Amino acid sequence: MATFSAKCASFLPGTLVFACAISSIIYSGAALAQTAPASEPMQLVVVPKLDLEKGCTPTESNLEEKKIELRLAPVNAVSGVAEVVGRTLKRKKFKGSIILIEDLARPGDKLD
Repeated sequence: MATFSAKCASFLPGTLVFACAISSIIYSGAALAQTAPASEPMQLVVVPKLDLEKGCTPTESNLEEKKIELRLAPVNAVSGVAEVVGRTLKRKKFKGSIILIEDLARPGDKLD
């Protein structure tokens, strides 16, 4: 019996080390999975490449589309260059500022 307990005593520490190593690997993998940033949904917006004056009609060469996080995009942002090209701007838009639907005049609108 003494021989059996001596064998268990020598076997047990190795098993504990192995079990601890496995549990540590599993725990660190779970921790990494929890801390990984979730990919944010993106929204396409239109911005001028240069300052555009009130009353001007932007062309494709004056505009660019950018993707920004959905949570940062205004609800009323224009989402494509085609929506802006050929429309008159109601107000001055600075380079890089997001163009909103209400920045664009409808056909027949008078600019103040």
